[in-house]
Amino acid sequence: MASEGGIHISFKIETADVVGELKAFRHDFKIAKIAMQRKAGEREVLPFARTIAPRLLIPSMIVGSNLKGAYLTTNARGWKRARFAYLNFGGHIKTPLRPVRAKALRFNGLDEFGNRQMMYRAAVNTPRYFKGKRFMERAVNYRVQAYADDFARQIDGYLRRRLGEV
Repeated sequence: MASEGGIHISFKIETADVVGELKAFRHDFKIAKIAMQRKAGEREVLPFARTIAPRLLIPSMIVGSNLKGAYLTTNARGWKRARFAYLNFGGHIKTPLRPVRAKALRFNGLDEFGNRQMMYRAAVNTPRYFKGKRFMERAVNYRVQAYADDFARQIDGYLRRRLGEV
């Protein structure tokens, strides 16, 4: 089956020192690729993600990377990480809401005639559903082309530097 676009070259090398050099280059390239992916994500995707994220989550947003690619994540732990997940992905919270200092919770509601009025409750015991804002996914979708362009420029520079050494 023919590939669509690109160049495919195959050859066999039997000299041990050349094979060793190619293995070393492959290893170095994998390590450099991880760093280049993270750097491209920090330059292109992370600033935009921070502009559309809720303010209290901005300091904990980071870019991680591995051999498969780069990803947006958080370095928060514990309840801060759970808050991050609720705001991005949404979900149900089943724990009751109880007032801390007051004797009742106050919120805007509707009376039996549909008029707006202030309502008071001693506690809210029913589960609440939060719809996620999906700010991380929106940032990635919006900036994916800029990320790819930056990553391609970095790979091009890396290969030119490495091949210039030979």
